Amino acid sequence: MSQTEDEFPRGAYRICGYTHSNEDDLAEWFTLELRLNGTIFRIRVFVSNFHNSPARTKEFYKYFAFLSSDVEEYDGEEDNMDDNEHDTQGITVSECFHWATKSFLPVFQHTAPQPTFSSTVTLQQFLACKSLECDLGAVNDELRLGEMEERDPGAPFIKSGFGVEVTPRITSFPSFPPSQVEIISQDPEYILTDAPTRVLVGGQYCFFKTLDGIGEALGVKETTRHEQILQAHFGPDVRTSSLFGVVQDEGHQLLGLFLYYIESSTLWEAVKSPETTQGLKERWARQIQDTLASLHRAGIVCGDAKPDNIIIDVYGDARTIDFGGGYTEGWVDKEKARTIEGDLQGLRNILDFLSGDEMGCNE
Repeated sequence: MSQTEDEFPRGAYRICGYTHSNEDDLAEWFTLELRLNGTIFRIRVFVSNFHNSPARTKEFYKYFAFLSSDVEEYDGEEDNMDDNEHDTQGITVSECFHWATKSFLPVFQHTAPQPTFSSTVTLQQFLACKSLECDLGAVNDELRLGEMEERDPGAPFIKSGFGVEVTPRITSFPSFPPSQVEIISQDPEYILTDAPTRVLVGGQYCFFKTLDGIGEALGVKETTRHEQILQAHFGPDVRTSSLFGVVQDEGHQLLGLFLYYIESSTLWEAVKSPETTQGLKERWARQIQDTLASLHRAGIVCGDAKPDNIIIDVYGDARTIDFGGGYTEGWVDKEKARTIEGDLQGLRNILDFLSGDEMGCNE
């Protein structure tokens, strides 16, 4: 039985990402990166560190095959993989992390104890994390964790979008230092573990979109598209998210975006709700089509058109969000990413989803 995210202890750690060896490397390995109480742990797993451990070695190859499969990026969503010659069907990213950490959680918790705060917690405190590395191996079929070593703070994190060098004036939107951004958390106990989403900045409650996992190019592109949306002076019938500002450190590095906070659910969640009527679905279909048509007339490509990037606000209106310009397999073909053609393909699949038909993404 595969381990699911819900089966993990609340707040035990947050999965940040992973990487692995490729065919050109002399050894087979993968690394797992997790965050706990403001500390990043990077676990290096080399098959060469497994001695007299046939069962653990078999497990290593099972998870290695999964992590090095056809999935190009891990975006934090738990998707089961297709079956392949290594029999990885049903394995999840969470299961890989659970295998590597289940015996050592007390070690991680002792190394990174839960902090206490007497005042508000800022984005600066969240970003100023310690980074530790350790090796995972096995002897006589018992997993063993090596000594923790502090990582060079100048070294890049796995899949990290932080530390992106940009020009001092990337946008006409306001720019704030992370020390002036207060993290708003419903669960303060895990405020340095969970990824911050809701923040208070410049007296405005905002959704914080980190560049971690998407990188500089998409972050700058999304900022530019919000500039275009602002300059287009759209009317209220063009329903999108709105950028409030960006966060940059004293070295003018872009750390993330602030979007006006919208109480909402995703289109995916809304369609699955038993309270959603056919009339509502038809209304959302019209709103999505009208918004996308207006964006295209202004020369703005949305990108990554899918139900998770359409939100339903408290007024029951459909808003198009996420202008980073990526794509999601099954909704938009890779070769059509970042194009109007790709947007229209995603739109057709969204309309099929709203009507209850099968997606026609392979047209």
